[in-house]
Amino acid sequence: MSSYALTKTELDQLITIASDRYDSSISYYILRRLLAVVENTLEHHNRVFAIRVDLRFAQDSSPDAPDMPICFQRTDERAITRFIESLKSQLRAAHHRTGRSGTPALPYYAWVRERHDLSS
Repeated sequence: MSSYALTKTELDQLITIASDRYDSSISYYILRRLLAVVENTLEHHNRVFAIRVDLRFAQDSSPDAPDMPICFQRTDERAITRFIESLKSQLRAAHHRTGRSGTPALPYYAWVRERHDLSS
């Protein structure tokens, strides 16, 4: 177990605080997985910079003319993989372009796909 791991009590308190702040429930499983990424990162690096990115697809057609597409985008399930691989590639290129030695520190990441329950 990581020396950075939260206790069950601390995790429960974090879930309560987050649920109250965002006025919605927080998935214990997802939060635990996100914290595991942070803990793993801290085992390898002494500093962590966290950023949240929300990826959204462009509107692919106009509401007034749904039969006239505005763009043809790849909205398949591999979109997040393409995004992460593109980001890593750009970071490697920037590292090389600036003439730095060694290998670039690529990001540790976790992602969650939002799903809406249409039954309610």
